[in-house]
Amino acid sequence: MKIIVDGVKTDLNTDRCSSFDEVLLTIQNHVRDIDDRRLVIDVTVDGRKLHEFDQEIKAANPSTFKEIVIKTDDVNKTAIRALKEIKDGLPKLSGSMNNIAESLQAGDRGRALETFSQSCTEWRKIIQFLDDLAVLLQINYSTLKVNDKSVDRANEELLSLLMDTKKAIEADDLVMLSDLLEYELASKIDEEIEIADVLIEHIAAR
Repeated sequence: MKIIVDGVKTDLNTDRCSSFDEVLLTIQNHVRDIDDRRLVIDVTVDGRKLHEFDQEIKAANPSTFKEIVIKTDDVNKTAIRALKEIKDGLPKLSGSMNNIAESLQAGDRGRALETFSQSCTEWRKIIQFLDDLAVLLQINYSTLKVNDKSVDRANEELLSLLMDTKKAIEADDLVMLSDLLEYELASKIDEEIEIADVLIEHIAAR
């Protein structure tokens, strides 16, 4: 198998790798050995770009691959770029929250729960990204403050708030839901934008 990293053919031996994940880990370790500030950002296998949920490639026997092309980037730049994308996407969640209230007011609790589930998925992706970022860049969220609270605490409050929102939908409690959506979750969106700004500033200063 030919492995190319940033346009350069490597001499990596992946013969002992029994899965694609092992191959990718070998490549990632190779990249870090060269420069621990770089991160794999793009993977193409035999001309096919790898996506997060591409189970066909991940389940295939590595010996069937002919060529893997890897692109890397500075880990800090990659993190900042991702945080800016999150910032841009957060206001859209506000619209989703409004749709939840409208569905419940129309008596369509099923639709409200479906929209809420979709919104929760997006929220959890954001929190998971922040968790992964903390590990990758060794950032201590307990020491970073937003609105006089730690980033850790802010994210815990968000998860608790999402649970309260689900309970309000299931109970058809329009009064509670209205308060949660209009005041609590709206301010949380603003707070997550501030968290992104704090992290961007923190990473840029490294």
